[in-house]
Order: sequence, then structure tokens, then C-alpha cells
Amino acid sequence: MRVSTPLLALMAIGAVVALAPAAQAATPFTAGTGGGQDLAVGSDGTGHVVWLTDEAADRIGYCRVPAGGAACDSESTFLTFPPAPSASSSGDHAQVFTPAADKVVILASCTQCPGSANRTYRFISTNNGVDFSAAVEVGSIRLNGQAAYMNTDDVALSVSGRIFQGQDNPASATDLTLGVTASSVYDASAATVPASTKAVYAVNDLDTVRYRVFSDPVPGTSAADLNNVANWGGNQLLSAA
Repeated sequence: MRVSTPLLALMAIGAVVALAPAAQAATPFTAGTGGGQDLAVGSDGTGHVVWLTDEAADRIGYCRVPAGGAACDSESTFLTFPPAPSASSSGDHAQVFTPAADKVVILASCTQCPGSANRTYRFISTNNGVDFSAAVEVGSIRLNGQAAYMNTDDVALSVSGRIFQGQDNPASATDLTLGVTASSVYDASAATVPASTKAVYAVNDLDTVRYRVFSDPVPGTSAADLNNVANWGGNQLLSAA
């Protein structure tokens, strides 16, 4: 199981600050206990907070915070991985996205779910977090970095250090080594370019930042397109800080 840590006091403060009107004082609160938290804010100002619990079978905590709110509302809940005697969350955090109005997407990785290999699961709500679909396996890497999400084709762009994987259903087992091959790789992330078929992968390699650009040669973007290294440009460096 994950190491238990005090959860979300600071992160919840940030949530309320982001959601409250400028004239209102923010009210901090604790949403739950665990670790690996993430936050997204929808177009209506609703905050969506997720974290990983530390239990005999780990779960994903979900807290919905109305705009300007000071507590989780009645739609807050816990999401479960596929049944396993000892589902153990893996990766550095759960991740939440609000890619369209009323749509909330949660990604989280697990071992023993069932089996010993790492795998990533997706949960989708189309009614602004009132309820979520059951867990759907979408990939085979741990989420150790900041992922992105393409709403049109429901494709996740997930990273685990220098490893990248486009993820959808059925689950993808193809991954690419996009980062440098050295062991010193930190803070990997992926991002989409709005209203285009481009995406960017970036990673911090000690004193340099390297990135690669994905350009889809055909309309629409699938996980297979993302997992084809021929669609990615070579490693480029940002200018020195």
C-alpha cells in the first residue's frame, strides 16, 4: 500500500482560493486522507479533487467543490479499482481532467488489479462528477509525471519518466522511449496543443530541458498514432535558463 500522508489541507486551500471570487475569503478544509493528489477546475468553476487512499485495497478519493465552496459536496465519493484482494495504487499521483463542459476524467495506476503488472485505469463522468463509469483499463505504465487528455477521441497522453504511452480502450501495451536514455530524468510531462493535432513531451534532464513534438499526419489522433515513433520529431533543447 502507499505510505499514508496528511492529505489535501494545502491543496484544498489552493482549490478554494482558485474557485472563490476575489472579494471572498478562502476557507481551507481537509477533503480526505491519503496522498498523490491532483486538482482540475471545470468551465463552470467547479473544483474536482482526487487522491489515492492507503487501505488494504486502495481506492481513489474524489471531492467535488462548488465554485466558492468550503467543503466537498454530496457528489463526492470513492472510486474503486477492479476487484482484487490487495489493490495497490502505483505511480506518483492520481490525475484528473475537465476536457469539456460537464465531463470529468480520472486516471490512476495500480498493481494487483488483478495481477502484478502496472496498469492504468480511466474513470469518466459526463454529468459533472455526479457519477463515474466503472474502471476501464487503458494502458500498461505507471503514471510518474503529468499526463494530458484528448477529449475528441478519449485518448490519454501518459508519461512515466522517459517512457510515453498513448492510452485508450482497449488497453495499449505499446510504449515509446521519448526522453533521453540517461538515468537522470525528472518531471516528465505531456501536453496537447489546443485545436490542433499536435502534442509535446518534455522532460528535465538535470540542467537541461528536452522536448519532442508530435504531429499527426492524418485527421484525428488515436493511441496508435501517438505510439508510432515516426510521428514524433527528435529531441530538442530549450535555451539555457
